[in-house]
Amino acid sequence: MPSYYSKPQLQVLLELINEANPGLLELRDLENSRFGVPTPYTPKAGEIADTQLELYATPASFYTGKRIVYYRRINIATLFKNMQLDIDYWLAGNMGKAELIMLLNERHGLSLIDTDLATGAISEGASRSITMSGTSVVYAPASFLVRWTKGKRELDKILTKDKYDSLYWDANYVEGKPLMNLVGMGIDNSRFAGAKGIPNGTVIGAASGQVREMADWFSAYTGLTIDVRVDHTLQGGLSGLRVTRFTLPDASLPEANAAKFNRALVITPVAASWFSGKIIWHYNE
Repeated sequence: MPSYYSKPQLQVLLELINEANPGLLELRDLENSRFGVPTPYTPKAGEIADTQLELYATPASFYTGKRIVYYRRINIATLFKNMQLDIDYWLAGNMGKAELIMLLNERHGLSLIDTDLATGAISEGASRSITMSGTSVVYAPASFLVRWTKGKRELDKILTKDKYDSLYWDANYVEGKPLMNLVGMGIDNSRFAGAKGIPNGTVIGAASGQVREMADWFSAYTGLTIDVRVDHTLQGGLSGLRVTRFTLPDASLPEANAAKFNRALVITPVAASWFSGKIIWHYNE
């Protein structure tokens, strides 16, 4: 794609006019002009033009009156002939015209501005025909295909500061032991109907089938190895600890994800346990 497409639009317009009329204008001529509405033009033999544009002198101009220039606008349908432009970009809602223009310019080397597009917001998934406005002085009336996929969110768009205040401090953290509070904070364990019947105060052991079911799921989801058959003093073990049931929110369990869940099963370590903090299995009833 020619490099001039990605230059500031006024510079692109200058180069398009001078392509058809070598040496006719300088950039300051356009900077001191206001533009009429471009109209189609049928070129004479030997001319490189398909557009007629009236330039009117501004009060700050070196000139008075108006002049008509003839040039060839960029046909974006030809530029992207037999192509669909795929955009992978995360947004919370639909993509508005401003974001669409930004991404087309950034990723496809264009110099679009707001008035170039007749199309507004687009939704995710399906191919969408993007129509150029007939009033664009750089781009000819045409259309092309765009498909937007809502990709992964970019971390630098989320973390915009070098430092953040801590959201939660666990007074029970023990140096050298894993802090389990935030592990699986968003995991929904509501699917395990049997686990909801685990009695409050149950001591975990090899026969704790319902607890084991949840522990196995937790292990698979987080990549940790949690085992109800292994003593709590050994890495990954839970045997010998108690399960406490909570209804959320609960002032005594501020680290729970009460914004998303209304119940929790909590396994609290003792001094000899391999981990610190609490293992919290959230669910809803």
